[in-house]
Amino acid sequence: MYMLVIRPQQRRVRDHAALVSSLRYGDEVVTAGGIFGTITSLGDDIVSLEVAPGVSLKVLRSSVTRTVGDEPPDIETIDDIETIDDIESPDDIERIEGTTDVTETSDSSSVPPPPDDAGPETH
Repeated sequence: MYMLVIRPQQRRVRDHAALVSSLRYGDEVVTAGGIFGTITSLGDDIVSLEVAPGVSLKVLRSSVTRTVGDEPPDIETIDDIETIDDIESPDDIERIEGTTDVTETSDSSSVPPPPDDAGPETH
């Protein structure tokens, strides 16, 4: 159990402590809350992050979880989303829409009536 649970956790704690102690002015970092920013000042326990031009946040130094390299964060953009215009076959349309051939019916008997006790009565 020690090798499966405790040892890896100790390594993660040691790696995080090394990261926190190696923070420098100008580093681009991500906090535990997912906030991206650039370090503008460092204290013993507090780090100031510039998250937008002229907008600075003070966060705990220990809340910094990682540094950001030169690569942008891996996020899905609107250009990555497959649209119906990009599709060539009807099978692809069904895959994207998540539906198969469904016909609408005007039969309202398939909809159950609301329950009799819909809440407290008003007098």
